[in-house]
Amino acid sequence: IVVADMMEKDGNETTQEFQKEFGETRAIFVKCDVTKDDDMENLYKKAIEAYGHIDIVVNNAGILNEKNWKLMLAINVLGLGKSCELALDHMSTNNNGKGGVVVNLASVAGLMAGEGSPWYHASKHAVYGYTRSQHLMQKSDNVRFVCVCPSLVKTKLLSDWENACRPVLQDELTDKIMEATLIPEQIGEAAVNVIEDDTNAGKAYVVTPFQKWDYYEQPPVLPF
Repeated sequence: IVVADMMEKDGNETTQEFQKEFGETRAIFVKCDVTKDDDMENLYKKAIEAYGHIDIVVNNAGILNEKNWKLMLAINVLGLGKSCELALDHMSTNNNGKGGVVVNLASVAGLMAGEGSPWYHASKHAVYGYTRSQHLMQKSDNVRFVCVCPSLVKTKLLSDWENACRPVLQDELTDKIMEATLIPEQIGEAAVNVIEDDTNAGKAYVVTPFQKWDYYEQPPVLPF
């Protein structure tokens, strides 16, 4: 397991939890800023040095910051895209890799429109579209791309969403949405579900408290 984060304290604490459960040598931490190509390349290099190959990548970095939307796009879209390209470089069976799975964390915001956070919605639409399109491009790489689309989760991003959206949404609606949030452990469970399901290439797994978790059915756009 390779844990990557800008926050060294949080990253080290998470890594130590894995080490206690699975063994000292089974998890490492690498400090990484996903907006920096050098950091991203170093992350993959360290993973290969530690474990020889890469089987699974979970791209989970993301923020909600409508005021600094350029930074948000750099993290939510470009950083994720860079990670996916590096994953293909190292995992593709055409490059002497062993194949594997890339899980991209999108959002239900990537499947719908919403007031208050248009740039965030745009970034998650990009993740969904990229994941589906990357899947269509896969032929003999043996790398499966899939995305998870959760509703709001109890993380720091939850308060960022409230600050962005409460001014434009009715308080009653905002309160209902805030009350029906997921917890991080459920996102971990969803990630495991999509990793273990080898029939879901290119699909989006919708995770909300309102319905049974399932794959999103993309309606046809073109008549052919």
